[in-house]
Formats: sequence, structure tokens, C-alpha cells
Amino acid sequence: MTSKTPKGAPQPKNAAGFIAVSRGFKSLTTRLGDLRYLKGPKQVREWLILSLSETGLEIGKYVGRPFDKSIVSLWERGLRPVPREVVCAY
Repeated sequence: MTSKTPKGAPQPKNAAGFIAVSRGFKSLTTRLGDLRYLKGPKQVREWLILSLSETGLEIGKYVGRPFDKSIVSLWERGLRPVPREVVCAY
């Protein structure tokens, strides 16, 4: 599989006891325990193979309003606090 997995992030694996996370035609599998090693919103977004725009749209589905990619970028760089409802959506 050719995916952009950030350095230090858990690598997708296949075996019993693993869950599948699919996004379009791409599919990732990982153990639930490996998710704890994802540090911060940027690493989560990169692990899910989402762009800044896609992340803003996906979070917007849960929060009720979409977010622009510039806002998502500010959250990731720590230049703007992440609202509580957005943290839950992540």
C-alpha cells in the first residue's frame, strides 16, 4: 500500500483483532490500541490521509458547520485554540 503515513505514527497492519477504516477506495487497518500514539490534530489528519479542506468538511458534519482549511491549519500549528466540540469530532 502506498500511503502518506507520518513518521512515528502507527503503521497500518492486517491480522485478527484489527479494525478497518476506509476512505473512498483506500483502506487502512490498525489495532485500536495503536491510535493512542497519534499526537495532535495534524498527525490524526495525516494518518487518515485527509487534506486540510477534507478535514474541515468532515469535522463540519459532526459540529454542524464546515470549517475552512485555513482554520484547520491554525489549529494544527497551535496558533488558535481548538473548540471543545471540534476535539470530540476529531
